[in-house]
Amino acid sequence: MCVCRGLRFFWFYCVVVVACVVSLVAVVGVVPVGGVPSGGGEVDGAVASVVVDEGAEVVDFAGAMVAARARGERVEVSGERTEASETWVNPDGTVSVRQWAAPVRFRDGEGVWQEIDTRLVKQGGVAGPVSVPGDVVLSLGDSSAGLSDVVGLSSGDGWRVAFGWQGVVPVPVLEGSRARYGDVFAGVDLLIDASRDGFEQSFEVRDVESLLAAGEVVGDEVVLRVPMRLEGVQAREGGQGVIEFVDASGEVVSVLVAPEAWDSSADDRVGGVVSSVPVSMGFEVVGDGVIEVSLGVSYAWVVDESRVYPVVVDPTYAKLSVKAAFDTYVMSGTTADRSMREDVLVGAWDGRNAARGLMNFSSSAVRGVDVVSAQLHVFETWSYSCSARPVQVWRAGGVASSASRWTNQPPLVAKVGEVMLQ
Repeated sequence: MCVCRGLRFFWFYCVVVVACVVSLVAVVGVVPVGGVPSGGGEVDGAVASVVVDEGAEVVDFAGAMVAARARGERVEVSGERTEASETWVNPDGTVSVRQWAAPVRFRDGEGVWQEIDTRLVKQGGVAGPVSVPGDVVLSLGDSSAGLSDVVGLSSGDGWRVAFGWQGVVPVPVLEGSRARYGDVFAGVDLLIDASRDGFEQSFEVRDVESLLAAGEVVGDEVVLRVPMRLEGVQAREGGQGVIEFVDASGEVVSVLVAPEAWDSSADDRVGGVVSSVPVSMGFEVVGDGVIEVSLGVSYAWVVDESRVYPVVVDPTYAKLSVKAAFDTYVMSGTTADRSMREDVLVGAWDGRNAARGLMNFSSSAVRGVDVVSAQLHVFETWSYSCSARPVQVWRAGGVASSASRWTNQPPLVAKVGEVMLQ
């Protein structure tokens, strides 16, 4: 039997003879008994420290090669630095490229590279992440009875999307990347988690009575309704249960991904909850620049006597930008988008539900050159068993995206490596 594992924070390291954008997908999998590779990992939410010797920084390859040879030490080609990679020239003339499977830095308004840091801090009369692309602002409470913004994201392109609240907004408790607004409804806390590309808003419901009181029973669902304010964008329905936000040019600039709900049941074999259910999502325009998002949770699932409360209802909002570095995972038996998740299960402990990690890496620095060596670094953060199991890396015939699902994923092309993990 294959054992579930938790993997996090991927980066890729290679040495080439010379340096020079295509995307590739790395598929990480654990092979269960009986044979089909499965498993995976992602690094959504990981923050890396980028250490740069400022004295050795050179903009171009020619200057870096001369400097590296003269100093007898590697020199970064700062002009090749990206959100998810760094390139160094070695004294022997080879080039080392380190690449992450997700952005770890961004350029600020002055063009200076900044490390991503999603920890929330108070900034004047509001709160926000220490350092992220885009302007994410959280309310520190509002005693008015009208519609006010709880959390919003603004871009430098003149658009803004915000989750609102009708009524009193309690003062939040800030802890790490999370803000907790207690009892927005009786027995219901509103949680805001800052991420690299936006934020995650979720409701934590303490008991079934609180959920039924906060929502409205419509057909076979319990429906929660949340207002959103839009500036410079319009909302439209996308595929896979997504709500897209489109700017004046017709470009999709951000999305509200298909949500899930899960309870507090747990199983050590999978390292987390075992009972979750897809949440339906829709919206209607209720005013000028205001829409109301409806979140529908299965009534039968909510009232099931086996349900373990608290229950979390979890829609995630993200700014949409096309990046060469991207990661997600797909899992059999579910159609949810996993690209915003922080950790991922690897393998199939029950012999039925398998997970597979998908990672895109830009190969701009290695296309058309001779690769001397290459390494993929994966950090294992959890395992149900200490028994060693093989983890495989495969080359895939396509790129991964937020639309990737178990039934719609890049095909496996060739196995490129395998290690044993405990």
